[in-house]
Amino acid sequence: MADVAQAQIISLANGIQASLAALQTRIEEQILSEAMPLVGTGLAAAAQGGQAALNATETLGQELANALDALAGAASQTKAAVHSALESALDAAGFLGTTVSVTVAGGVARITVATEKFGEYVQDLAGDLGLAGLDAAGSGTGSVGATFDYNLEFAANATGFFVGTTATDEVSQLLNPFEIVSIAGQEKFSVLPAIDTTTGNLTFTTAENANGFWLAAGNVVDLTVD
Repeated sequence: MADVAQAQIISLANGIQASLAALQTRIEEQILSEAMPLVGTGLAAAAQGGQAALNATETLGQELANALDALAGAASQTKAAVHSALESALDAAGFLGTTVSVTVAGGVARITVATEKFGEYVQDLAGDLGLAGLDAAGSGTGSVGATFDYNLEFAANATGFFVGTTATDEVSQLLNPFEIVSIAGQEKFSVLPAIDTTTGNLTFTTAENANGFWLAAGNVVDLTVD
């Protein structure tokens, strides 16, 4: 049975890191930069500032590349060795539910990775509460949870590296915007919002008003990069 050649390991390491770093940039520019209720464009600023919860895609690329680089000193590696190294690296980095497949056929070394990463952090609210033009104002913080699901395929042959596109959703991102938000020291939103993915509306139940209220969230609540 064919092993993974040294040149293929190097090509995969370089290609994976570069492609996922580029995808991280696209996520920041096309998704996180959208103005959202309460935080405005604060998610993009947090990601560009190195917030780990929002930089899972780049982290995934670095972890996979580092694991492959560590194997690149030999002329070849068994598929089992590559599989073990990649899975162990992602487990150690806090990725969940990881499934890795390594195959070599017809001169093509192929790696598929399915995994998930969750992160949470405290985000400052926008001064205009993300509602520009409505004369809204406030201050405070909110807990932002971000879940990234990955279903990726990478391959290398004699001509170089390429990314597979056979999966329905290569990367999907779910933002749970505010678990607890406080304004002026008082708790205002005490539960996760209900999300209507058809209309893009967020419905909050407030700590002070059981009737709650809603804010339009456009298309930035549950997004898929495909």
